[in-house]
Amino acid sequence: WFLFYRLKVHIIYFSSLTIQIMKSLFLLCLFCFTASLAIGQIPADMPTTNKKGCYAKSAIANTYKDIEVVYYEYMGEGIPNGVEEETIELRRESSKWVKKQIDEDCESSDPKDCLVWVLVKIPARRQTVLVVTDTINVKDFDRRVYKKRILAKQGKSSDWVEVLCDSKATRNLCFEISTALMTKGFLDEVEYENNPRLKSALYNYQIENSLPVGNFNCLTLDALGVNYKY
Repeated sequence: WFLFYRLKVHIIYFSSLTIQIMKSLFLLCLFCFTASLAIGQIPADMPTTNKKGCYAKSAIANTYKDIEVVYYEYMGEGIPNGVEEETIELRRESSKWVKKQIDEDCESSDPKDCLVWVLVKIPARRQTVLVVTDTINVKDFDRRVYKKRILAKQGKSSDWVEVLCDSKATRNLCFEISTALMTKGFLDEVEYENNPRLKSALYNYQIENSLPVGNFNCLTLDALGVNYKY
């Protein structure tokens, strides 16, 4: 009887231990399953599409358009009644990476060794025009046509756009993007990496052309004529 009692106790103990192990395994599996769902969950506001690709949130720049505006420009002296000043923005402010010599004590025999990359701001270009608003009483004016940039569509602070997947952001692609930016006057040298110079040039191009900013998005690459679908 004593042996039977000890055997019964061991059976109960091992059964209880087995149940505890099974519970722990179940909870672990449940946790892993829940975590995998959370990690792989698609954000609710991401656009649905049948195409395979990568998406990221990007600021959408304001869309501007150039229009021709006719002004009756005052040609006389001073600013009489019936004449008002108006400032026309011909080019927005931007920035550009350029090579400059900032160390006057550079002793290298090769002048190129003394050059460093510097981010330079390009100021906006504006023109002030004296516009005649009363053509009956003011006669000293000429009819002139100016190109004026106006806001066509307000941008968004953040929106989903299709971007190039990380696996495709190769040195060859950076070369093609920088070459296209050089052709359009936004970059001075070819780049093989997504460094600050390439990012700055791409940002300026995106702003200037009212494209999503801040990444290698497909709209920008299409506008540059870069082949990224290989």
